[in-house]
Amino acid sequence: MLALLRSNLALLFGIALLMTGHGLQGTLLGLRTAIEQFSTMTSGLVLAGYFLGLLLGSLEAPRLVLRVGHVRVFAAMAAIASTTILFHLLLIEPVSWFLFRFVTGFCLAGVYVVAESWLNAGSPNALRGRLLSVYLVLQYAGLAAGPLLLNLAAPEDFRPFVLVSVLLSLAVVPMLLSAVPVPPIAAGRRFGLRDLWRVSPLGSVGICGIGVVQGALWSLGPIFGRLIGLDLAGVTGLMAVVAVGGLALQWPFGRLSDQFDRRHVLIFAGLAAAAVLLPLPLLAGAGTVAVFAFFFLFAGLALPVYSICVAHMNDFLDTEEMVAASGALLLANGIGAVAGPLLAAATMSLFGPWGFTLLLALVMLGVGGFALYRLTVRPPVPREERTPFVALPQLSPVALELAQEQTSEQGAGEESGDSKAPAGSGA
Repeated sequence: MLALLRSNLALLFGIALLMTGHGLQGTLLGLRTAIEQFSTMTSGLVLAGYFLGLLLGSLEAPRLVLRVGHVRVFAAMAAIASTTILFHLLLIEPVSWFLFRFVTGFCLAGVYVVAESWLNAGSPNALRGRLLSVYLVLQYAGLAAGPLLLNLAAPEDFRPFVLVSVLLSLAVVPMLLSAVPVPPIAAGRRFGLRDLWRVSPLGSVGICGIGVVQGALWSLGPIFGRLIGLDLAGVTGLMAVVAVGGLALQWPFGRLSDQFDRRHVLIFAGLAAAAVLLPLPLLAGAGTVAVFAFFFLFAGLALPVYSICVAHMNDFLDTEEMVAASGALLLANGIGAVAGPLLAAATMSLFGPWGFTLLLALVMLGVGGFALYRLTVRPPVPREERTPFVALPQLSPVALELAQEQTSEQGAGEESGDSKAPAGSGA
């Protein structure tokens, strides 16, 4: 494993820089929409543009790679993303910013597709799961470190925008200089949302629901922090705490979901996450530390739901269907992520800043409640037929496919020829 990390060091360093720039950019623009006196609803619409672009880019990028190649797509998308952030300084109005956010999301999706393809090409099957874990840690580390860089220059200044552009530009250099062979991206068979629902209604609801939570947290989180009176250090600290919390419980929840009925784990995660945030408005005067602690717990309970739902879905898929289902999983999660900023902005407009925590709590309550209902209509998957849990980066198309492949390989080895339940059974 150490030799594998050394051989991929430049690529992993580039990914760390990329995610740091992404983390800085998200918090910076959330704060700037408030500073520029966009209404909360307008801010939600503007910031949703990123997730819409990310979703469409994730679906389209593999086709672009097939047509023109990995290197051309990677270089073009990285250059556009690095430049687009600077346009926010030239045209400060909502429609332009929505378009800029859309373009950024679309381009970063292309960058992720190529970077993850290179990561896959440099890892043997036996170590792919560990390398995915390192990738997950780097993603969350970047999301935690990026916002903290705002303490070096105020969001009202032009310098944070330049820093984002520099980070995105520097990130591509080690990736382009990594001599890693790239496997071709092949078009898989179609697997739609209706198929996803047929295989597992709970997986579909959970993946879409956690998309809402992700979209709301990463876009409206800085605005929420500002509205409840946090200073710049408090807002950036809050976003860093969310990222660290989201990483902290991934593997403990994963081990539990491999040992017990995953629905029980989803019930606990959903209901406990809701219970953490629902009383928070009553403790509004408790100070910054209390807000940090509650959001750390919420992120730790809520964000692993994505990976658990993917594992739950895989329990009902045949081996050859797992990779085909990745596009539908991405679409379901992406639809939720686009809706998240819009729903968060609407609830904050109606109920004030604490409408943000109300929405997050209600979504997780819905996921936990639906998991409780599904206990009554479908028998549990026997432990020996469950696919192994793999901690997954969010809204990440190639990494999702790699995890599906890794899961199918591990499952085939563990089951020694035993077949899974048919994809359409017991919907």
